[in-house]
Amino acid sequence: RSVGAIFASRAFWQIAPITVSVQAVFLAYQTLWAAEWMRAVDGLGQGAVAEHLQAMAIGMITGYAAIGLATERLAQRGVPPSRVIAVIGALFLINQAWILIPGTAWPIVQWPLFVFLATASILGYSILSQAFPAEMAGRVNTAVNLLAFVAAFTIQAAVGWVVDAAVAQGSAPADGHRLAFAALFVFCLIGYGWFLAAERSSRRRVVVPAPADD
Repeated sequence: RSVGAIFASRAFWQIAPITVSVQAVFLAYQTLWAAEWMRAVDGLGQGAVAEHLQAMAIGMITGYAAIGLATERLAQRGVPPSRVIAVIGALFLINQAWILIPGTAWPIVQWPLFVFLATASILGYSILSQAFPAEMAGRVNTAVNLLAFVAAFTIQAAVGWVVDAAVAQGSAPADGHRLAFAALFVFCLIGYGWFLAAERSSRRRVVVPAPADD
């Protein structure tokens, strides 16, 4: 019943789409498809791919530490985590678009930046945990993880289907990778737009206080 209440909650769906979309794409590429992109699209050899993956791992660790620390400092100055997600989410989308633009490949910067910015989506877990009673925090995080991992595994398979379909139609693997990544850019853009719309709606809602007793 409590898990059902989480999935039925408006507060959950205000944050979950952006957290799940970014986390799922991040996981799918960090664990599988980034290396294939580097080979097929950027033309890197095995040694260079390994170096770039190491740079991505460093970017991820740095992102969790730096963004977490910055969010804590900003919160002390009255800047909520949702504002941090909004700003870094926009930068994440810009970096995705940069990766997609032909002729602008700079993978040693683009892919570490991709994972660095993606780590900000983890702030959604903190926001959601505070939106529910403390005893439900574990179940709230589990609900988000369930969606994120299901989406990540689906994306891992879907990218392969798209690349295989493109090759079967006579296109180069690079074209299939670009098509799949473009679709995932739209997926993240929808999650980001949903988040902004939900944030705007929540700010517009006015709470009328109950009249004080005489």
